Amino acid sequence: KLIKELDGWFKYDLPKNLLGKIWKGKYRGQKQKWFVMRFVGIEDEIKITSVTAINIDVERVSNISIENSTFSAELYLDLISCKESPLDAIKFNNLSTINPKIDVRKINEERLDERYSGRYLVTANFDFKPIGSNYPLDRQFIYIGVSPTDESTQMQPIPEKFIDREFVVDGWYLLSAKCGIHRQKSWIAVSDDLKRNPKINEELRIGWELKRSNSMTLLKIGTLMIINHS
Repeated sequence: KLIKELDGWFKYDLPKNLLGKIWKGKYRGQKQKWFVMRFVGIEDEIKITSVTAINIDVERVSNISIENSTFSAELYLDLISCKESPLDAIKFNNLSTINPKIDVRKINEERLDERYSGRYLVTANFDFKPIGSNYPLDRQFIYIGVSPTDESTQMQPIPEKFIDREFVVDGWYLLSAKCGIHRQKSWIAVSDDLKRNPKINEELRIGWELKRSNSMTLLKIGTLMIINHS
């Protein structure tokens, strides 16, 4: 239940080791709006969790294969976590099933009071689900799925204006980007009578809508016009 909206905005600056590195160096911090809320449920429903903050600066996306449902990415990964090694706080969920190799190089790790920050250079191959309804397949959506390694931890989505939209995508144009929590329900049997119980799986997804730079549609139309003209 909403009790009160606090007046004004609360601002904070990034740690010095992250200034000029994340968010393409365009921002030095954030401002937030805070609210006072009252929990009206029962105590058993209270679940105190820790939060892992993430940011991704993409250097390049390449080798987008609709046939194999894969793409390659080189990116800088910034994390703030309660774990001494922040990289241990997360896992990538859509690493390629064809070539799941991932290379991670630590740039730096630093303690921030009771939390830790880390910056890493990641090169990996990822799976995605090609969109087949927009023939000739010249628009696609790729994403990177991340979830915490500890079920008591939550991932903090990247604010809209901080999602990376400035990087090279070989053979494609970048149209839009978004970030949010993706939830999927599955059913599991946990008792002797095989009664099914729902389980909600969550992951943080950072995704980009792409358009092919060399449109297959234009190529087909041009070929048809040449044939008709002859």
